[in-house]
Amino acid sequence: MIQANREFSTGERVSSLVPRLTDAETALRAVGSGKAADLDGEGPARVLENARRALRDAQEVLRSLDIGAYSTVALEARVRRNQKIIEHCTQGLLQCRADGTILELTSEGGVAPGLPAPDSLGLKLADFAHPEDRPLAVALLARAVARPATRVTAEYRTRTAEGHFRWTEVAAISLLHDPDVQSILVTQQDDAREQATALEVLNQRCAALASELSVFSDISKAVLSGGDVVTALTDALAGCLAECRIASGALYLVGSDGSLQVSTLGPDPGWDREGLATFFGQEPLLRRVMAWQLPTELPSPVVPGALSSDILKSCGASAAVLVPLHYEGSLMGACLLVSRVRSPKQEAFFRFAAGVGNQTTQILALASVLAEKERLRRDAAEQARLMRLILDSMTEGVLVVDRERRVLLQNKRAQALAPAEIGDTIVGRAEQLGLCHPNGQLLSPEDGPLFRAANGETLDQAEVCLRPPGTEQLTRFHVTARPLITDSGELRGGMVVFRDITEQKRAEHEILVSRSQWQSLVEHAPDFIMNVDRDGRVRFINRVAPGFEIDQVIGTPLGADVPDDQQPRIRRALDACVNRGESSEYEVSVPKPDGGLRSYSCVLGPVRRNGEITGAVVIARDITEKKLTDTLLIETDRMASVGALASGIAHEVNSPLSSLFVNLTLATRDAEVAAAGHDLAPALLEELNEAREAADRVRQIVADLRIFTGWDGERRGPVDVEELLESTLRTARYEIRHRARVETNYQKVPLIRADAARLGQVFLNLILNATHAIPEGNPSKNEIRVSTSVDGAGRVVVRVADTGAGIPHELQPRVFTPMLSTKPRDGVIALGLSVCKRIVTELGGEIGFTSEPGKGTEFTVVLPASPFVEIQPQPAGASEPPTAEVRRARVLVIDDEPAVAAAMKRVLSPEHDITVVDSGARALELIQSGADFDSIFCDVLMPQMSGMDLYEKVRQALPEQAKRFVFVTGGSFTARAQAFLDNVPNPHVEKPFNVATLRSIISDSLRQK
Repeated sequence: MIQANREFSTGERVSSLVPRLTDAETALRAVGSGKAADLDGEGPARVLENARRALRDAQEVLRSLDIGAYSTVALEARVRRNQKIIEHCTQGLLQCRADGTILELTSEGGVAPGLPAPDSLGLKLADFAHPEDRPLAVALLARAVARPATRVTAEYRTRTAEGHFRWTEVAAISLLHDPDVQSILVTQQDDAREQATALEVLNQRCAALASELSVFSDISKAVLSGGDVVTALTDALAGCLAECRIASGALYLVGSDGSLQVSTLGPDPGWDREGLATFFGQEPLLRRVMAWQLPTELPSPVVPGALSSDILKSCGASAAVLVPLHYEGSLMGACLLVSRVRSPKQEAFFRFAAGVGNQTTQILALASVLAEKERLRRDAAEQARLMRLILDSMTEGVLVVDRERRVLLQNKRAQALAPAEIGDTIVGRAEQLGLCHPNGQLLSPEDGPLFRAANGETLDQAEVCLRPPGTEQLTRFHVTARPLITDSGELRGGMVVFRDITEQKRAEHEILVSRSQWQSLVEHAPDFIMNVDRDGRVRFINRVAPGFEIDQVIGTPLGADVPDDQQPRIRRALDACVNRGESSEYEVSVPKPDGGLRSYSCVLGPVRRNGEITGAVVIARDITEKKLTDTLLIETDRMASVGALASGIAHEVNSPLSSLFVNLTLATRDAEVAAAGHDLAPALLEELNEAREAADRVRQIVADLRIFTGWDGERRGPVDVEELLESTLRTARYEIRHRARVETNYQKVPLIRADAARLGQVFLNLILNATHAIPEGNPSKNEIRVSTSVDGAGRVVVRVADTGAGIPHELQPRVFTPMLSTKPRDGVIALGLSVCKRIVTELGGEIGFTSEPGKGTEFTVVLPASPFVEIQPQPAGASEPPTAEVRRARVLVIDDEPAVAAAMKRVLSPEHDITVVDSGARALELIQSGADFDSIFCDVLMPQMSGMDLYEKVRQALPEQAKRFVFVTGGSFTARAQAFLDNVPNPHVEKPFNVATLRSIISDSLRQK
């Protein structure tokens, strides 16, 4: 009993309350489970009264709690929400597995009253339910398994021993996780018996009081420990509903803006979240009930029956209570409790809901006060911590002193410069630190910024320096000083803020140097560098193209001098850069003042300031020469392809031409023999000679064509300029004959070292340029003059002149510029003269011209002479030299062209023994079998096994036989074949071959043996 003459502390009152709460909870459990023997003679009424008193005392203690008085109180009276074994059921208790298989029953009875327990073991719980209600039994077990240690209930009809069915309330708790139980506990209570009904009423009331104590205990712990009271309240109410077997509930809290925040309580009711937030579409009713400030039942007289029915149907409940939460005129929200019990005891349910609402209101009010108090404390601590963090994070030093120059506050930067403790005086520190003016003159203590501020003086943007005694290191500071004056005008001290600007001064100097270097770099950069704003107007440009001034460009739109058809490219690139922050690029062609075009590749990048795109930087690179080079490469590749094609055609023509030429030679010779002793028609000899001359002309055309079919890579050697010019004129004869006549004047000139194909391209371009400068239709009055000579330095001079229209004076300075044509033709890329200049320059020569509009043009090519000795080739039609009598040679002919092989056999068989095979494989078999030959004429290119592959195999196995190979080619058109012929020591002849040459080669082979 509390003594009248002594006032107990809050801690003592809570400590005395804990055992009372524990005793009340135990007594309520005993009453609820029917174990009256454990109450020591106390009846249910006495137990309930004691529990009410304990709850009132607990509420009174809670109201008087001071959260700052102590940190925690051991309130251990929390009512356990879930029991392992529920013993209060008078109808029966059983244990089963998760699938409903019955493991054990109490002795009071089986699942079905009157049915012995052994007969029920091993059966399923659903076997004793009405067929229509068996899904309810299965769902009950599933819900219990899903929520361990939580009591779930259901009502369905169960079978009696007599075979009848009656309504029964069934409760299940899953203790599968508990090693002492490891099963689901199921209780059944017959709702038809008056005793069970009365006990149920008492049990619900006891559970309600116990739940109130549980709520108080949980919330008290949360309040005293500084935890989240709202979360603890929600959890406690959920446990309270479970203990009282209330189906579900919801807590509505009113926010500062009047909005509702809702949380569900108890077992998951499966309510629609949006529907719950609007009170199932009846939010006006909810707010009206909260305004009434009175608990309201559903159904009740104050709520229309239809409206109550709609809400209960949405809740899936048979009854509901809505309790407004008000404290001292302030609306906090409302608590909704619903029940699915078929015949709820409305009065007890209403009292329980009102009690829970009362407890919730007080806890929320207390939580609000404590939360505000804690918020203010945290804010103050956070502001102090933030202030200290800001001061310590500053790069500036902050130092505050009082009137006596004692340190009141300083940050880390100030302490690092002048270490001092709070309360220390700074008198005399100026001399120790070497405080001086920027010119190095020492400051007196009275002139120090902090002294002057403590005396009431203000300093702005002063510059002082520190030079510790004995050192030459000078540290510069920017100083601001202020006196500390209260609102009443009292001078309390002074403060100084100083910032080290030593690096800043050094950086400013470096920036000036760097800016000068940057400006020099930008001004002399090979590219055009511009800065444009978001509208695309130029704000900076490092330099401009010839013919423009920088002042004329600044402020103009980007690409103002670009033709209109190319403007969309610029707009798209600028839009992507300034609106989407993407790097972009575009190419444009700009007209030059002299009438030409210049191409630029432009790259744009966004310029950001404070995270916002303010414009773009544009780098424009002149790619005119690059584009011309790319075009030249394409043209070169095309010409190489044409050359390869022409080489292949020459090869294909030369094979049948060889047969034709040899056979015509033999036929002519045989006809001349026959005509010596017979009257042979002269016309026949004439026809044979003309056919032979025509074949020789075809051979010459093919030979000329091959001059312009060079291989990959340059192959330089001695070149006869006169022969090359004649071949070129024959090639261009068709173009020339309709425009002009050709006059040649060849002087004896030395050989030059060059690639015949590339030099032939130069001469062909010059001759065609001269041809196209003369209009068609009057060849007798126009001429093209080609001449050769040697200058004073021993160089070869080639001149190509015409009587054409000449080159206009304005184009003459740019004649050798790529893409410039002196003979405009649709679809033709003007690269010829620029290519000619490049080829001649690479050969160490020079090219120039003179031109008079209306009179003609003369191009001059000067080339250095070759050190090679000139070797005169034997003419194709030369007669065979007289030879001494030689023995018959054994000759092997290998050629996949039957006509060529037959012609060779026909022309050589009178003097030699000829063997012919049509493939490399057969020739290899013949040689490997031991056949010995004096000469082996082998075609270079053959299918399956080429002459090159055959030679390598023979060289490895029979090197002596390999020396007798003579390679026959019709104009090799592969790089491998050309390289092979350049490197192999064996002789080779080209189709169509000279008969005398073949016989001479065989004779040389016999002499070497």
